[in-house]
Amino acid sequence: MDRRAARVCMGLVLVLLVDPAKGQNAQWLEVFSTIQGAGQTVMDAWNAAAGVEVSHHKCPIVEQWSSLTIKRVKIVLEASDGNKEFIFNGENSGKTDWFTRARLISSPYNDIMTDPINYFSVEGLNDAQRRFYISRNHGGCGNDRGWLVVADAGPSGICNWERASTAEHPHVLYSKLSTSVRWDDTANVGKADRLVIYIEGDNVRCDPAWLDVFSTVKGTGQTVYDAWSAPAGTAVLHNKCPVLEFWDSLTVKRVKITLEASDGDKKFIFDGLGSDKNSWFSKSRLISSPYTDISTEPQNVFSITGDNNAQRRFYINRNYNSCPGDRGWLVVADGGPSGICSWERASTSEHPHVLYSKQSTNVVWDDAANVGKADRLLISIDADGVVCSCPVGYTFNSDGTSCDDIDECTAGTDNCGSDATCSNTVGSFTCACNSGYTGNGVTCADIDECTAGTHNCGSDATCSNTVGGFTCACNSGYTGNGVTCADIDECTAGTHNCGSDATCSNTVGGFTCACNSGYTGNGVTCADIDECTAGTHNCGSDATCSNTVGGFTCACNSGYSGDGITCTDINGCDSNPCDTSNMAICADVPAPGTGATCTCPPGYWGDGLSSGTGCTGCASLYPALVPASNFGVYQGKCFWSSDARRHKQRETYAAALKVCRDNGGTLIMLKDRATQTFILNHLKDKRVRGRKERRFWMGLDDLNAEKVFLWNDGTPLGGHNSFKSTAPHKERDCVTLWKPQKRVPRWYIKDCDMSYPYICQFGGGGYK
Repeated sequence: MDRRAARVCMGLVLVLLVDPAKGQNAQWLEVFSTIQGAGQTVMDAWNAAAGVEVSHHKCPIVEQWSSLTIKRVKIVLEASDGNKEFIFNGENSGKTDWFTRARLISSPYNDIMTDPINYFSVEGLNDAQRRFYISRNHGGCGNDRGWLVVADAGPSGICNWERASTAEHPHVLYSKLSTSVRWDDTANVGKADRLVIYIEGDNVRCDPAWLDVFSTVKGTGQTVYDAWSAPAGTAVLHNKCPVLEFWDSLTVKRVKITLEASDGDKKFIFDGLGSDKNSWFSKSRLISSPYTDISTEPQNVFSITGDNNAQRRFYINRNYNSCPGDRGWLVVADGGPSGICSWERASTSEHPHVLYSKQSTNVVWDDAANVGKADRLLISIDADGVVCSCPVGYTFNSDGTSCDDIDECTAGTDNCGSDATCSNTVGSFTCACNSGYTGNGVTCADIDECTAGTHNCGSDATCSNTVGGFTCACNSGYTGNGVTCADIDECTAGTHNCGSDATCSNTVGGFTCACNSGYTGNGVTCADIDECTAGTHNCGSDATCSNTVGGFTCACNSGYSGDGITCTDINGCDSNPCDTSNMAICADVPAPGTGATCTCPPGYWGDGLSSGTGCTGCASLYPALVPASNFGVYQGKCFWSSDARRHKQRETYAAALKVCRDNGGTLIMLKDRATQTFILNHLKDKRVRGRKERRFWMGLDDLNAEKVFLWNDGTPLGGHNSFKSTAPHKERDCVTLWKPQKRVPRWYIKDCDMSYPYICQFGGGGYK
């Protein structure tokens, strides 16, 4: 921003140039101050109407109070133990009502705003003439407590603690503690040298011609000369205007010294043109004074430096004649208790000792009756465009004579908040909260535009408050700058999070994920469904379900054919697995079995498979014996029974044995029950011709020795036999097997010449 400098030229009569309570250049104007021994009460002086002469110092504008723009009012109690200050809010106040607790801004006391009070007013306790009275409580003279009182009754005060001689009046008392004090506690009750009232306001002044640039303060411990001579920027304990150090660059027309005293002020006026800070104080420049002889009588000293050895400053002396005979008109006895002569010595609390002639002529300094002691020495200058302090918002320019606008923003002396913008103005500045903040500029609070609805985010966006602003972000599923948002097709863009086994479907502002058929889950994570375990498949009852990733398969079980949904039993014989050319018999294996079984018929052996050994029959080994279907095999032997009916195969024992032997065998030898059981079962086979015959020759006889039966191979009869009777007939020496239908089979001995069917036995493992 543009910065403008403003030079402000002002001629305010200011005594306190810097407000120590504020620590900045504040424009305070002294409008009232008490003078001890003036013989007038403070209340009478303060209340005096416009134009009425008073004995205390009073600026005429006090009577214009209500018409002034007064910002603040300050009371300063000047005392040897340090000044005490009270600052009040003076806005819209009257001449007396500014002095209240409600308007108090600051004070030296930490309990004054919280403890009870019974008086806080300029008028105070009228009967006791206690003015500018801030009292905590009354409880008799020994118990009265408070913070401040101007005891205006003088010697007539009600209580001892408030009485004072006329010379000491007015009696300005205050608490030296940080709290209220009991007024009779002399150790903790202070007595001020002066009570001074200042105002801070716009365009207020007491005398536009004169600018106060220096005044003494009692009890500071600093000499007047040290304060006057201190270079620029050096802190002093007396009141001193900074412009003094720029004297050579000023156009000082006149200089005035005022001696404020109870018997009336004394004034000296000097020609200031072309002077410097010290040279104006000379006889040649004196324009006027209270004395008739000062211009005609000789002087041995007339200078600010004065008598350096004796520390007599601002010294106008006629002559030295030892201490009793020294004569003069004015001296600031800066030696304090160490002064050379008794008449100039003063305690630290009384220092500086400003002495003057109370006559119209010079005076002998030890003539106490005619030597006055000023309460204060005040120096004022008459100079155009000179100020002692700058209003708030201004600072002295380089020559120290006028004020330039302070750019508080650049200097960093503004009090704008960190979230505000400082804008310099002439004499001041403004603070404005930055965009996104609200407040008075000193304190700024973030505006939550999102909550307040003052953002410009789109309807498909989310507003997020930030410190000093906000951001707009398109919602999930949208793209854009947050003000304008368009739907994102996450499925096409590939920005979805659907699982690999799911299908993405775009929606407005989002998308959905659905697990594909054969999967289950939320679409982001999909797990294969085991339809086989879950029973949700459609495989047939004769099929096996096999789970696959994302599906399943159906396969007809072994022994079945089909698509897995419909399965039919496979006839194993359809593939001709059996050696049917050699009489093998094929039998389908019912599902769930597979294939077929191949069996060789009676009289055959082998696996029956066309791809294997097939069937090898006894009939092929013994082709002369028919029918071939009458062969049977047991334990590696071929057995063949004759067909007595169709083939008329009945023979005597000898003829039957011959037939068997001619083909390489014997008649059957039933040496064990198992063989007998086999042959009996064989004779039940429907394929065996002549099976219904009851009696068959077997290979057992006793032809060699009566009753000694031998098998055809010459072995004797063993432990197994099924004889019906053990007593053979003589003519019946050959044995037959009797095969009943239901009864137990027996062996019968028959006449060897009888003709019966017969059973041959072949092989002993090799069949031949």
